[in-house]
Amino acid sequence: NGDYIYRIIDNMALHVKTRNYRHNFFFVGNYNLFKSKDREFSNILMFHFRHIYKLMDRLRVESLYQIQEDQLLNINERSLAGLGLRLRLINNEHLHLNVGSTYLYEREKSDEFERVDYFHRNSSYCALSFELPDRGVTISNTLYFQPLFKDFSDYRLLEEFKLSVAISKAISLNSLFVYYIDQVTPSGESQSRINSMMGFGIQF
Repeated sequence: NGDYIYRIIDNMALHVKTRNYRHNFFFVGNYNLFKSKDREFSNILMFHFRHIYKLMDRLRVESLYQIQEDQLLNINERSLAGLGLRLRLINNEHLHLNVGSTYLYEREKSDEFERVDYFHRNSSYCALSFELPDRGVTISNTLYFQPLFKDFSDYRLLEEFKLSVAISKAISLNSLFVYYIDQVTPSGESQSRINSMMGFGIQF
């Protein structure tokens, strides 16, 4: 009858280090489109850039910029700029544990609800990774908690769990599980979602 459904999912990540490891640059981009002839079920776009500067052996300064669109949350544009500190609690051959806290300035626009809001938000996180080099297995888990400074009941929570198994020196099989909740969206309601993905990684 002429109806159709198509879906596009694209994930990209880039990590660059200077030779002395004092500067680290991260870029992450995600795009998720799921639509039919007359309706968009999901249209999500996110670009994230982060710079990490090494102050001391265990202390880092982080700066970031992020822009996103999320049709499910009725967000036409959300821009974030932040500055904070990262502390390495454990850093050995197999186990890494980092905690951090960042100040975020946020601009959020919703055409559906005719709103443009400006927020001051905290972003605290805990990142744990474990490696088994002999078996080519890496397990990592990161938890983000992002409340407003003036109202901690208005928060966002993000949980990312990743399992990577090396197939060869350059190719790995990756599995990713993501849980996300936005406690107060432009509609005033709470929304959450769960994503699970599998794919291949290539290391140059």
